[in-house]
Amino acid sequence: MKRIFFVLILMTGAITVESQENKKYNFSKEIDEQLWKSFVNSYNSRDGEKHLQIHTDDVLRITKNGIRIGDEYRDRIVKNYRLKNQPKREIEFKHEHRIHAPNIAYEVGYFKVTSWRESGIQEYYGRFSVVLKKEGGIWKIAQDWDIDEINGVPITKEDYDKLDSKIISKN
Repeated sequence: MKRIFFVLILMTGAITVESQENKKYNFSKEIDEQLWKSFVNSYNSRDGEKHLQIHTDDVLRITKNGIRIGDEYRDRIVKNYRLKNQPKREIEFKHEHRIHAPNIAYEVGYFKVTSWRESGIQEYYGRFSVVLKKEGGIWKIAQDWDIDEINGVPITKEDYDKLDSKIISKN
């Protein structure tokens, strides 16, 4: 009986230690390195193949223009990223909420896209929500939803600037 009690105490302690280690682990840093920096680089350089590598095969992409899943989304990225004579553009992100577990995460934040056109520099702001999954040790986007207004009110530079979080950009 003492032996069973001792084993139960050891198991409980091991589970507690593992749980505390997961809480201490910096998933945000790992995700920034594996996913967000790659997102920024592939988006800014219009490298569709690299951009698709950071998405699951069955990615669910939702925008105000509709829903695309898997191959439909992938085909659209390849087509759009290959368009010629597109203006230079850069994207950056600020996170508002980041909830992580060892193999799945949910992140919400804001993005800013700057594009250089003949008419001048234009900035576009929006809010994103993503579900991330870890596949083969690498974080990937499984679901990506973004909007450019909340309750009918456009998202602005002021909304973006309110967040003090680290900016994920080309730098």
